[in-house]
Amino acid sequence: MISNINMTGIKWFRDNLNGDPDILYENIRMINSYGIKFLAVINPSKSDFSPSDYIAPEKSHCEYGTYPLSKIKLDMFEKKLTKYLELLSRRGVSIDAFEVGNELDLYCNNADMPDKNNFIYNKWKWFLSTTQIEKFTAGYAPFLKSSVSLIRKYYPNSKIITFGMSNPTGNSASLIQALSQYKDGKGKVADLTLLVDGYGTHIYPKGKTTNAMVNDSISQLSSQAALLPHLSEKGIWITEWNETASALWAGNKWYFQYKSNGE
Repeated sequence: MISNINMTGIKWFRDNLNGDPDILYENIRMINSYGIKFLAVINPSKSDFSPSDYIAPEKSHCEYGTYPLSKIKLDMFEKKLTKYLELLSRRGVSIDAFEVGNELDLYCNNADMPDKNNFIYNKWKWFLSTTQIEKFTAGYAPFLKSSVSLIRKYYPNSKIITFGMSNPTGNSASLIQALSQYKDGKGKVADLTLLVDGYGTHIYPKGKTTNAMVNDSISQLSSQAALLPHLSEKGIWITEWNETASALWAGNKWYFQYKSNGE
């Protein structure tokens, strides 16, 4: 599979840091052998939570259920992450960057966020209250700090970015802003964005033509750049990207086109 992927000329490969450690090692080793850079996504798993914190599909309306990130058992999470990082580092495979979380601004990935009904009620526009933002940071901040600490121990030269935002100009950018003024349980304020090298984002622009799609992508990134802290020192990392009508959930085929008149 990796050899076929290499034929496309890709420069980066993104995958979760989970599953069988030996299989994961072998996959990364093969990716390294082709000179492809590897981006590892660190996600919480059900083993990091108490069963009582699980919100089943019939209640959450999420396919696999969901957990509030604020309920994570950091000792269990750190033990699991250490197992992967220690093994991979000891065996000498390269991990060029780490993305701490995937779309944790969505309820089905993090039940500290409002559910879909809240989005529908607010017509999918900005609506997060200060209390909701604080609830998110109370869960994500410890998760981020623990992840960064372990990454720096085993992969000190790798880049680290925040979770890929699903709605960066809607509600997510404000969550990142809150990390720059994070107040812990003791009232101490810290800028947690200083822990990372950049911000993860997912963009699915609309465009009837390739040119229109590219222009919409630039517009989206410009809007994000105006909201994210310390951007002159950090970058925006696009870790998911596609035209919205061709995305998996759209159920359509969309072909990249460019009209002769330049549209």
